[in-house]
Amino acid sequence: MTGPRNFDLCAYHADLAEELAAASTQTPVPTREELLSTISGWQINALHHKLGVPIPIICRGALQQGILPLRYLRNYPSLAISEQFQLAFKSVLVVGAGGLGGEVLLCLARLGVGRLIVVDPGRFDETNLNRQALCTPASLAMTKVHTAQNTVAELN
Repeated sequence: MTGPRNFDLCAYHADLAEELAAASTQTPVPTREELLSTISGWQINALHHKLGVPIPIICRGALQQGILPLRYLRNYPSLAISEQFQLAFKSVLVVGAGGLGGEVLLCLARLGVGRLIVVDPGRFDETNLNRQALCTPASLAMTKVHTAQNTVAELN
């Protein structure tokens, strides 16, 4: 079987495996007597600037090497590292980015879904401020899709 999950991300980016191994640390797992190899967000950003490798590729490469980005530590052990890696390559279509759709998008982004596709022809207005997660004063009159794209990019 071929596909992105079988592609060795670290082999493609020559220094990535070595840098990930050097940057990772052993972190205790909450509620379990276990240590995991982890990497922090600031270490991921440092590798991004040092190697010029996009952050999603660094995160996927870390997962492929058995190193868990700290942002996903609370997903473990509900999701094994191999399952978190698979999730990074999944796509989800969300129809509607308002009340329920906005919350779903935030949860999927924080969970680590690799690609989110959003369909919503609407724009945010003041009546959305009290009930829609993606609506802020700064997003008024913006399309819901554009706002969702910006918010998800900041999260994951």
